[in-house]
This record gives sequence, C-alpha cells and structure tokens, in this order.
Amino acid sequence: MNKQSLGQGSFKSFLSYSNSRSDLDLESGTSFRKPRKPKNSNSFPYLVKKMLKSVTNRLRNLYKLHPILVFLVTLSFGLTVLFVVSVYENRFRIGSGDLRSNAFDRSSSSSSYPFVGLRNLVMVAGHSVYTSGNCGDVDEEDSWFLESYQKHKGQAASFVAHIKEGVEIAARDDGALLLFSGGETRKDAGPRSEAQSYWAVADSKHWFGKKEGVRWRALTEEHARDSFENLLFSVCRFKELTGIYPDNITVVSYDFKEERFAQLHRSAIGFPDTRFFYSGTPTSSTSKESALKGEALVRTQFQEDPYGCLGSLRRKKLGRDPFHRSIPLLDYRRPEVESLAQLFGEGEVSLEWKIPEYHHPDSPFHFVNLPNEDVARNISNRSILVKGIYELWGEGGTYEELEAAIKDYPDEHKLPYLASGSTFRIIVDSFGKVMSFQEQNKRIQEFVYIPFKGQVNLKNPDHKFWLMETDDYGSNNGLPPVVQKRIFFGREVGAADRKLLPTYQLKSRKYLGPTAMDAEVAFLMANQALATTGKLVYDPFVGTGSILVAAAHFGAMTMGADIDIRVVRDGRGPDCNVWSNFKQYGLPAPVSLLRADNNLPPWRPGLKEVIDAIICDPPYGVRAGGRKSGGRKLMKGVVAPYTIPDDKRTGHIPSTAPYSLAECVHDLLELAARMLVLGGRLVFFYPVLREDGSTETHFPEHPCFKLVAACEQILSFRYSRYLVTMTKIKPYSDEIAKSAMEMHLNFKENHLKWLEDGNLHSGVFSPAESLVGEPNKSKPKYRGKYV
Repeated sequence: MNKQSLGQGSFKSFLSYSNSRSDLDLESGTSFRKPRKPKNSNSFPYLVKKMLKSVTNRLRNLYKLHPILVFLVTLSFGLTVLFVVSVYENRFRIGSGDLRSNAFDRSSSSSSYPFVGLRNLVMVAGHSVYTSGNCGDVDEEDSWFLESYQKHKGQAASFVAHIKEGVEIAARDDGALLLFSGGETRKDAGPRSEAQSYWAVADSKHWFGKKEGVRWRALTEEHARDSFENLLFSVCRFKELTGIYPDNITVVSYDFKEERFAQLHRSAIGFPDTRFFYSGTPTSSTSKESALKGEALVRTQFQEDPYGCLGSLRRKKLGRDPFHRSIPLLDYRRPEVESLAQLFGEGEVSLEWKIPEYHHPDSPFHFVNLPNEDVARNISNRSILVKGIYELWGEGGTYEELEAAIKDYPDEHKLPYLASGSTFRIIVDSFGKVMSFQEQNKRIQEFVYIPFKGQVNLKNPDHKFWLMETDDYGSNNGLPPVVQKRIFFGREVGAADRKLLPTYQLKSRKYLGPTAMDAEVAFLMANQALATTGKLVYDPFVGTGSILVAAAHFGAMTMGADIDIRVVRDGRGPDCNVWSNFKQYGLPAPVSLLRADNNLPPWRPGLKEVIDAIICDPPYGVRAGGRKSGGRKLMKGVVAPYTIPDDKRTGHIPSTAPYSLAECVHDLLELAARMLVLGGRLVFFYPVLREDGSTETHFPEHPCFKLVAACEQILSFRYSRYLVTMTKIKPYSDEIAKSAMEMHLNFKENHLKWLEDGNLHSGVFSPAESLVGEPNKSKPKYRGKYV
C-alpha cells in the first residue's frame, strides 16, 4: 500500500512580539501606545479565526490532561483516512484498467505509436464513393457512385450528415480518434475508397468549423466491405494507431441500422454494451420504406452468420472487392528480413526459417535464427513489416505445455532478465480471437512459476515479455488457418518504429503526382536495396521523389532523373516541387536531379560502377505510359535532328515518343550493369498480367545479375506486380553486353509479346468474369493471396 500525502502538515501559528508594548518617540524620548484597530465582529474571516483559536485552545488543554488519549485518537483518524484513500485509489485504477500489481497496463502508452493518448473510437461507416472532382457538389447525387437501391433524392445529403455527425462527436471528446471506414467497393468508381471519400468531403467542408481540433486525429480504414468489417477493422485500426483497444466505441450510421451494430456486430466482437454507443441519422424520406425491408433481411442473415462468412453475405463481400484488396505484402516479409540481416550482419547471411506447428505459411508468426541479438534488434527497429522480434522462451498447445517449456529453457538465458535490479512488464496479444481485459489479467497471474525479482514498470520497463496466443479457429474466419491452438511466450528483443509510416504518409506530402509511390512500399524498396549512410542511390524515373525520400531517411545520398523536365525543374512552384518534399522532412537534398532519358543515359562513356543501388518504378502503361526522347516526325525521319536555339531553351519541352516496357526494362538492366558497384542492388517493379489463373512468372535476366527476391503485390483480379531485387555479381564488359542482348531478345520473344503489343492497360481494365459464384454451403476456406 502506497502512503499518500494528505496535506501540508499540522497547523502552526508563529506570532512576532516586540520587547515592549509601546513605541518610542525619538524626538521627545517618551513612549506612546498605538491605538488598537477596531474589530469587525460580524466579518466571516474573524468568526472563522475565532472558532479555530477556540478549538486549538481546547485541544491544547485536552492534550495536557490526557496526552495518550489524544495521540491514539489522532493516529486512528489518520489511519482511517489513509485506508479510505487507498481503497478509492485501487478501485479507480481497476476501473481505468491500470492494474500495476499484475504487471499489465492496458494503456500501453508506448511512444512507438503515433496517436498514444487517444482512448475512444468514433467510427463513421461509409456507404458510397465520391466521384466528382469538385467538392462543392457533395450534396448532389450525381457526385456519388450510387447503387440502384441508393438512387433517391436526399441520399447524398444523408452521407454528408453522417460525416458531420462524426466530426461533431469527435470534437466534443478530446480523447477520441475519428475513423472513416470503407474500402474500394465499386469497380466503376475506380480505386477510390469510401473512407477516403468521406475524409475528402470533411476536409472540403473545413471539418464543419472543427478543423483545428479534429483534423489531426481523423484517419481512414480502407479495407471494410460490409458493416461487420466496418466495426471490426476499425477496432483493429485503432489498435494499430494507439497501441490499445478503445475504451468506448461510438458508431455513426443510419438510425435503422442501430440494432445491427449495437446488438449483432457488437456481440460478435465481444465488446461490452455499456461502453458502446450509437448515433443514427435518418435516411431520405423516399427510400425509408425499402431501406427498412432490406435491413430486416440483412439482420436475419447476420443472426444466422454473425461474421458474414457464408452464403449471400460472403458473396456480397466478394462483389465489393473488385480490386482484390487481400492481405497485403505477405511475400515481402522474408526477403526484407534477409536483406536487413545482410545489411547489419557480416556480409551475406543465410537464415533458417521455420513455420510454427499447425500454422499456415501466411501465418504472422515465424521462427528464424539470427546471428546475434544486436542484428535482431536492428532488423526489428528498421523493418516495415516486422512488428517485433522475440527470444522464444517456450511454446505449447496448452498452458501446461507452455509452463513445462519455459521451465526447460536454460536458466543462463533467463536469469539475467529476472534479476532484482531490473524492471519488467508482461503484454498479452492474440491472433484470430479477442481476449477480454479480465482474460488477459488472468493469463498474467498464471506466470507465478517464473521467478521475477525485479519491479513492475508499465511505462518504460527494462524488459518486455510477450504472451501470444492463437485460436484453433480452423479456416472459418478468413484468416490464415490454425489447426490447433498455440501459445508463445518470450522476451522482446526489438520492436518496429510505429511513427515512421504516419510521418511519411502521402496525404501529408507537399508535392505528389499520379504515380507517387506509397510510403510503405517505398521504405520496403529502400530496405531491399540496403540503403544506408554513405551509399549513393539513383532513381532513373524519379517523378515526385517518393522513393528517394525513403532512401534519404535511412541516410543514403540520393540522385534522380526523369524525362519530364517540368517535374524535376518546376513542379508546381518554388514551394511545391521535388526539393520541397525533402525539406518537409528535414532530409538532405538530392545530390542532383537530372532531365534525362533512360533510353539515352547521360553518363560519359568511361564512367562506370559509381552507384550503390538503383531503385525505381518503371512506367508500364497502366496509370502512366513510358516515354523516350524523339517524337513521331523525328522517329519516322520526317525531320532531322535539330539544335534548340539558346533563347528558347528555358521554356522548351523536348518531344517524346512511346517507350515499351520491354525496351525500358532492357535499358534499365544495361544501365544497372554499367553503373552499379559489385554487390550493388537493382530494385524495381515488374508488372504481370494474369491469364487463365496462371501463377508462373518469368523475369528479365542479365549475365551481370543474380535474382535475390521477387515479391508479388496483387493489384486486381487480373493484374499484379512483382518487386524484383537483383544483385550485381559480375563486372560489365562488351562480351556481357552481347550476351545480355541475346537474352533480352529471347525473353522478349517468349514472354513479353503482350507487353510489346501494349495490351497491359486493356488487359487490366477489360471486363472480367464475375467473381461471384454459387452459394458455398461449406465453411469458407482461407483465401490467401490467390482469390
């Protein structure tokens, strides 16, 4: 029990007296008495002072007569007050989830999360995608992509009402995180999410007068395909951003959906009803009757299938996933760790990987042997896809098996972290299930067999221990299946930097273009290229510089080129260009930005092997087509090559001609073979058009390079791209140049006909067969990345 300070001490009065009761007149040598100030007997301060003086005198007299009795009474009163304060404090801590005595802190206020301190969730469920380019038309139905059942007068206004209601609720609660939830659900609306649409509308409305207080804590969840996923994914997104699950949840949607959210969905995720609130707004009067009928049917379906995994609810989800937003970047995890192990280790490192027993290859848990703890810590601190690396002390299918495994773990590995001079904390996490606060607390109390001698520190402990539990849910909830329950316990060696991606997110970037690389993928590419201090990184298709920004963050010197002089020289003004993106984050400016053509590189003939890494996203004709120097008249020989006069060079924009991806990739490989140092890396994206469901992919080859990794990112049902990582293993020579041309022609003939014919764009956007099949009466299996 902690002793609390109850005050400033007992009352004491210090009175100042002179040697005589009169003052001396220096001129006459006589003394005189000062007149007494009249007392106002009716004033409140005087009455209080008189009462306190009387009580003090009585206590003083009582103490002289019965000193022991007064001492015992005073001691009893003090202990009673301490007991009351202590009980109140413990109850307050339990109510707020702060159980310090059990080494578990629900607040998890780690500085690694960007929105630590926000404890409540306000979720606005999306219902449509905003398609107009003018945000002044948000109240018009034509500005939104509406399904047939949504085409009613006043429907658009109801969307704006939801947005406004969510903003106002968040404005009244300084501890709330506002999330707009909804994925890319309409194919004809393009790759725009409902969540981003709502956020853009709120921003165009200046957050309804609440911009300063709300905008900084308003974000999006862009994967939900139905109302259950709106709630579930928003809770998960809240955990990603704050490090905790929300204390309270407020859902904003239509008033007739209250029972669905407040009863069915809330019960499905196991959230307490006392901390769940619903704010409903009315639908348009013309659609109310049909909306109520449809809602009754949907409620019945969710009552039979709470998670929406079967029958018509499942088919509806598949229909609302036209761009195949699957579990992202699964293929990238191992190559990233292996690249970072090489960067922080001594040369190339061969890692041994193992999947936990009964786990799917897409499981979030992997066993790996690393050279030492410093390498493991550096990898976890820099990695984008690794949440944490832990020294495994034990695992088992039951808590009895886990206890036996922990006891069998060598003491020389455990005892240094259990010493009395250290502090610790235990954190409980789960996968495929939800554990209540009481369950987590109970799990922690069961570790009495571990001889912890140190003190609990919930804010900044010396050592963090993690208990991670998976459920035996099989394959009926859409996650990678786990056939049998597994429990892991270990010590945290290192954790990821959770502030990195929110800091560099594109929506806060000053200068953007239509093909700006997503921050997460840009940092992954920089890790694959082993970007670090002292290395020179080059991007021949620099655009707005997103990839170089990521490389510069890791300390590399950067250099870029682009064929469009307006991008590298002008941007959108002196304060909105490639250079301003580096200035925004306080990063060193690029060594140089060139107007250069990948087909006609600007390097002098004798210059070679000066670049450590080349990272780029070549244009492959989906959002932006490739261009090279020339022009139709010049390429056809209608006009001869010419020189631009000096007085016209400043405003001159050179002519360009189409540049096929086959030619572009060959030129890129030739550039890298000449300019990369031995051991340098080439990292670039390579598109793939999936035909007839084939998953076999062939990549361009070059005699100077060895393929290190090829990681797939599925962008739609028929179109994906691979992040290809190559390492230079041979110096460039004329003989190798001839061999490379032969390999290029062979590859082009056998595998690149569809690229040469320019069919990628039409293949991506041509109508595809419906993904919605017949009802599946069996439990849905884990779809993985190949849906």
